[in-house]
Amino acid sequence: MAPVQIGTDGQLVPAPQPPPPGAPATQGVRLSVLIEFLLQRTYHEITLLAELKIEIVQFASRTRQLFVRLLALVKWASNAGKVEKCAMISNFLDQQAFLFVDTADRLASLARDALVHARLPSFAIPFAIDVLTTGSYPRLPTCIRDKIIPPDPITKSEKQATLNQLNQILRHRLVTTDLPPQLANLTVANGRVKFRVEGEFEATLTVMGDDPDIPWSGALRAPSPFSPSPSSLGITMGQPSNFASPHGGLDPSSPYAMVSPSPRMATWPGSPQVSGPSPGARIPGMSPGNPSLHSPIPDASHSPRAGTSDMPPPRKLPQRPWAAYIPTILTHNALHVLLLPSPTPCLVPGLAGSYLCSPLERFLGSPGVIMFKSDVLKCRVALNPKTYQTLQLKVTPENSGPWTQEELQVLEKFFETRVVGPPFKYNTLHAFSRLLGAATNILRDCVRIMKLELFPDQNSQLKWNVQFCLTIPPSAPPIAPPGTVAVVLKSKMLFFLQLTQRMPMPQEPISIIVPIVYDAATGLTQQADIPRQPSSSGAAALMVSNILRRFNELHPARPGECTIFASVHDLMSNLTLTPGGRP
Repeated sequence: MAPVQIGTDGQLVPAPQPPPPGAPATQGVRLSVLIEFLLQRTYHEITLLAELKIEIVQFASRTRQLFVRLLALVKWASNAGKVEKCAMISNFLDQQAFLFVDTADRLASLARDALVHARLPSFAIPFAIDVLTTGSYPRLPTCIRDKIIPPDPITKSEKQATLNQLNQILRHRLVTTDLPPQLANLTVANGRVKFRVEGEFEATLTVMGDDPDIPWSGALRAPSPFSPSPSSLGITMGQPSNFASPHGGLDPSSPYAMVSPSPRMATWPGSPQVSGPSPGARIPGMSPGNPSLHSPIPDASHSPRAGTSDMPPPRKLPQRPWAAYIPTILTHNALHVLLLPSPTPCLVPGLAGSYLCSPLERFLGSPGVIMFKSDVLKCRVALNPKTYQTLQLKVTPENSGPWTQEELQVLEKFFETRVVGPPFKYNTLHAFSRLLGAATNILRDCVRIMKLELFPDQNSQLKWNVQFCLTIPPSAPPIAPPGTVAVVLKSKMLFFLQLTQRMPMPQEPISIIVPIVYDAATGLTQQADIPRQPSSSGAAALMVSNILRRFNELHPARPGECTIFASVHDLMSNLTLTPGGRP
């Protein structure tokens, strides 16, 4: 019997079903309270109707019916636990059925959307041959062994050979580096090069390999262990820089420790820490009112390369232990030349311009940052400072051209999400670098297509979604192997687009690969005439060619105008394919 409860009119009515597991329980009525309520009500009505016989009979019948229902409710309450367990089991089975259906829907969506371009990796044939023929696996990475077995210590002869080779590397690097004449006093020994400037500082540098891009590392030594700190002279300095690490700390792999001035207070006469006249008053020519403060005092005899260089000779400092802390004022022109990026003789593979680096960066090293430029853009590639997991591109125009800030941001976002995102592919970066080398009008149209790919919801009137293919997809016409660079820039430009039809969720969308050829001389954008496989239908390719041909007839290109984006936009708006027109 279904559970009941007392209604507002005093009758017993069916009670609502118990809530499913996990839902908040409703407020119930205790059985003892219900029995007490019926007894009190019965006694009250008997008292009121004692003199009315007919009403007493009706009352007796109605009350008997209530007590019969109460008896049924009492009998049902004895088995309520079993009924509740059955209800919980039923609700649990319903939830499992819902989860099963939802899992099937998600797997179908994953197979439709994410696994369309999934491919099996190449089979490990060489490894299988080794195991089947030799019965062993000799290709185990050595890094696993190195983490478990400690390396054997090197002998004294190996140490000496390594130091001799390092000395040779240092000499070669010093010969191929433009050093200022002030650093001519140097010594190469024991795998280190020591620079010494009399009266100023002494620096010991080394390198951690023979790669010319590896920065210098080492230590800086003041001329006296009792030299006062720069703050005692009124000079405010930040964190001490280091050649080995871009974060300001000493590289743990460096064998040299950082040497800093002693914290002891200087107490000799003439020190700036002693009360008395200013050091400028005792040093001729060093007064703030003297114009010689703004440039070093020339002394040709002090420079060992005075007759072979156009660089100004080093300044002549007074014989004071703290003289190295007197700053040398650089002119604006000298500082500009020191920090101005300039192209190096070599080219960075895969990039569309010369590698740019300032003279100061070439001397100190600038790890983790690559700067290059094309004809119209300056580019800077570095690690993402937020995650240090991906690369980040910063683009600035070479001059005040037609570029907008939104276009530059789209180019940067496309690089971070589509070019260098995992899994990294060299051909993808190679194709993107070719795009950066295109003319301004062509590159801007390509950026507008990238915007359609990154923000498809901003163009709801279009019938297709677009994807700029930097490598040739597997379903493309057989012009080259899949994975090859899909951007060709010569007298004509060839690139590939993947168009996916916008359809409701129950239907599987249609995707086609469109090879596009743009002729910069005539301004025509048309589909590339590539022979297709006999098994594939040519209906889609024929419709694409007709739409692009009609656009060229209705919108002839004007001189200097690029029609790539306008043609692609018209194609995405007017192309209509039925399921039978799938390529």
